[in-house]
Amino acid sequence: MLVGFIKKAAICGALFILAVPAWAQRGQGLGRQGIQGNCLIDAVPKQELDATEAAGLAYMREEEKLARDVYAKLYSRWGARIFANISRSEQRHFDELKLLLDRYELADPAADSPAGVFQNTDLQALYTDLIAQGDTSPSAALRVGARIEDMDIHDLDNALAATDNDDLRIVYQNLKWGSENHMRAFVGRLQALGETYTAQYISEAALTEILSGTNEVSRGFGGRVPRLGQAGQGNGWRFR
Repeated sequence: MLVGFIKKAAICGALFILAVPAWAQRGQGLGRQGIQGNCLIDAVPKQELDATEAAGLAYMREEEKLARDVYAKLYSRWGARIFANISRSEQRHFDELKLLLDRYELADPAADSPAGVFQNTDLQALYTDLIAQGDTSPSAALRVGARIEDMDIHDLDNALAATDNDDLRIVYQNLKWGSENHMRAFVGRLQALGETYTAQYISEAALTEILSGTNEVSRGFGGRVPRLGQAGQGNGWRFR
């Protein structure tokens, strides 16, 4: 099986092959290597998918839709480009999960769903709550963004712990790197406004570690997580 995997991985380029040992040891995805996502997934043998893994895929697909839809709405409300930039990144996350749903021939819970509409009733209620919170002020909108990424990182950690399928782990880890970038962007902007964010889903220790890190480039699925920089830098911070 390993020989077959290496042969398939060769089409993704030498960089992918060199990354395999480190990924296998650390349980990390390969998104930061800049390889195309279709190639990455195709290079990994399909594994049996249990009910928990299937449910996790469906849930994460709608959770990424929630992030995308909330940020698009907050951009239309406040005109801050941070929301437009990260909404585009969430669209790529959303698309990555569709690759896996298609691979395992699973129903897509977000198929043809308009913005702000979800099959999962908990996510539907959360969307309404987040939009109401983010509508009150620019800083509240940034706090909503931090909360979404906090939840996303927590749920991706749980999804990673619940699967041993290599293709799912590659995608989930890639999404987690992106969410950590987004967390740094939102919290950095709050700090520039003299405010703080307290973790609600992950631990404070985990949040501190994320905020002390640097942005990862996540190009493994045909796009890049926006390099939004630290607080006060770049062009995405100003509210009009």
